[in-house]
Amino acid sequence: FYYIFGVNKEKKTFVPSFDVTVLNGERGSIDFVGVPIRYTTFYQLGIPVNGYIFGDLAYLSDISKYPESLFEDLKGIKTLVVSALRFTPSPMHFTIDEAIDFARKVGAERTYFTHIAHEVEHEHTNSYLPENIRLAYDGLEIDFNM
Repeated sequence: FYYIFGVNKEKKTFVPSFDVTVLNGERGSIDFVGVPIRYTTFYQLGIPVNGYIFGDLAYLSDISKYPESLFEDLKGIKTLVVSALRFTPSPMHFTIDEAIDFARKVGAERTYFTHIAHEVEHEHTNSYLPENIRLAYDGLEIDFNM
C-alpha cells in the first residue's frame, strides 16, 4: 500500500484519504470499485462482525457465534476462508475443530483456515485436517470466480 504513505499533492500531506461506506442491515451488497461484494453478519462476544462474499468465495474472520441464516448466505460457496484460532477453546474465535464442523456444514469445495495462533504447528495441523481443508499461509493466492 505504498500510496498510503505518499504525499497527497493537492493537500501536501502524508495522511491517507479514505471514503467510508456504512453497511446497513445484517446482510446486503455493495459495489467496490466495480466489484460486487455481498456481506453478512455474525457475532464475536455479542459484537456484530461482517463476513464478505466475493463471487463464490466467502471470507469470515473473528467468528464465534452466528445465526443459522448465515448458511443461506453461504449457499453455493466453493471457497471458504474462515478463522480457526487454535485447538483450545476461546470465547472469541472458533477452535480448529469448530471451524472444521462449520466448514463441513457450509459444504464448500475447499476451505482455508486463517487467523491462526502462533502455537499451531502448520504441517502437523494440515495432516490432521480433512483433505479439502488447509491452513492458509502468507503469500497464498486463491483462484475463484466472480
